[in-house]
Amino acid sequence: HDYVAKAEHSAIPGDNAFPLKLKVASGVAHLAEGRFKEAALQLTNIPVGDEYTAIGSSIASSEDVALYGTLSGLATLKRSQLQRLLETQANGFLDLVSPLRNALQLYCRADYPGCLRILNQLYPNLKLDMIL
Repeated sequence: HDYVAKAEHSAIPGDNAFPLKLKVASGVAHLAEGRFKEAALQLTNIPVGDEYTAIGSSIASSEDVALYGTLSGLATLKRSQLQRLLETQANGFLDLVSPLRNALQLYCRADYPGCLRILNQLYPNLKLDMIL
């Protein structure tokens, strides 16, 4: 993560995607360090759109960003922060992993059994993820 922090203060001429790549790298680095709240905040603030799809997937796919950000958020963020995430990501990354969006909605409604049911259904696939 120290390298990402140092790189944030530099720029690569002609590479407009560099700051976006750094945000993704920073979020993944936070995950690796076990700093899940920081990872959630970093990964859920990545702009959605074709720009990310074009350049960000060299570090993590947009689905992975949604997955890591949402799971980290469920584990560490307050319900009000999660509710804001649902509102700001209405047509964003959360749509790429709709079961997680549904789990997040259930959690925000305090339907914990429903949220856990979805997470348990996803668990076999999540175990295959190398970063998780």
